[in-house]
Amino acid sequence: MSKGKKVLLIRLSSLGDLVLLTSALEALSELGAETHILTTPPYVGVFEGDPRVAGILLHTGDRDDTVRSLRKRHYDFAIDMHGKALTRYFLLKARADRKAVIKKRWLARQLALRLHVRIKEVSVTELYLNPIKKLLGFAGPTPLPRLKSDFPANRFKELIPYALLFPGAKSRTRIWPYYPELARLIKDEFGINVVIGGTAEDRQLAREMFSRFADVID
Repeated sequence: MSKGKKVLLIRLSSLGDLVLLTSALEALSELGAETHILTTPPYVGVFEGDPRVAGILLHTGDRDDTVRSLRKRHYDFAIDMHGKALTRYFLLKARADRKAVIKKRWLARQLALRLHVRIKEVSVTELYLNPIKKLLGFAGPTPLPRLKSDFPANRFKELIPYALLFPGAKSRTRIWPYYPELARLIKDEFGINVVIGGTAEDRQLAREMFSRFADVID
């Protein structure tokens, strides 16, 4: 049913979420779908050279340009994997036979955060798979996120096994400050090498955070 179908996935940021999106790419690949990605320039490297990705569309900041690019193409399915106002707008403008938006469980998360209500834990990869199951009938287990691109992380094969950490965030106020301690724990307790990933803008942040760890590879 899904073999040869053209699918558009919309996810503009951030790096960690786009790496997790490779789980959905794997599921679509298993279905034989032709998958296209709409993202932003800093994250092209996550998908370049990935055989599961048939095409990459870029939103460079001009909303009208992105819409014009979308309108030139037709998809069987379009899925907003970001779920914010701008990506919903792009989904609305995309030419696709069927469309879906990821359910981010906002209310459940607010109940857990503010009222300490116990909620069912659902991984991000599972959330990404839900619309693919609904629209395309994927019935297999949730694939693990896996990079198959020319992304720099694939250059560290001699360090296997290694943990790849992404300390960057959309804004400074959302930065988790305990990545250095986590890196030390991974290295000391499990004997696993640590590689720090991120965009060019994240490089200075990573150097500041990990300056006292000589055995963490940047």
